[in-house]
Amino acid sequence: SPLEDVSNAIVEEIRHLIPCHRVSITMFDHEMNVGKYLAVYSRSGSDQELFSEFRFSEGIIDHFRKEGVRYVKNIDELDNPSPMEQKLKSQGIITYLNVPLGLQGEIFGTLNIGAKSPGFFEEEHIEIARELADPLAVAIHQSRLDDQLTNHSRALEQRVEDLRASERYLATLNDITRAALQSQDFNKMLQLLADRIG
Repeated sequence: SPLEDVSNAIVEEIRHLIPCHRVSITMFDHEMNVGKYLAVYSRSGSDQELFSEFRFSEGIIDHFRKEGVRYVKNIDELDNPSPMEQKLKSQGIITYLNVPLGLQGEIFGTLNIGAKSPGFFEEEHIEIARELADPLAVAIHQSRLDDQLTNHSRALEQRVEDLRASERYLATLNDITRAALQSQDFNKMLQLLADRIG
């Protein structure tokens, strides 16, 4: 899909611009309170997480709206690391960035970059990530609009088909009623009815 192509291209670009150990792109489902990986790169070569889902922590969306980028310089210094942070640590990732992806005040995903050295990312790295997040946010937004349009189009096509079926049914009933009113002979009326249905 175009969204996966853009996501993978952004991941590749980040790999070349920022010497990191892990890059991922996630999309949020706010109704289910879960995120889903669109693209994953890890120097360990594991992309098993691709398209898997995870719960995102309470308040993270508000944090992104207020603060923007989330930068955890050292997971070891956190009082209560989340399950996701514990998983990152198990992969050797000690520091990470979450760059929100959104438009018009809506946060619908993140660009995530991890490294194995505490405090590794500098302002330049954060700026590069922000610049690459913008076209990715536009691509995700466009993909979501395309999906909505496709779903709406399918629903309309089904309604049109349902209406056509109803029209055919009403036309048959109308023909039967007209035949019944015009026919004095019951057998003739039944034959007309059989002809219409058959």
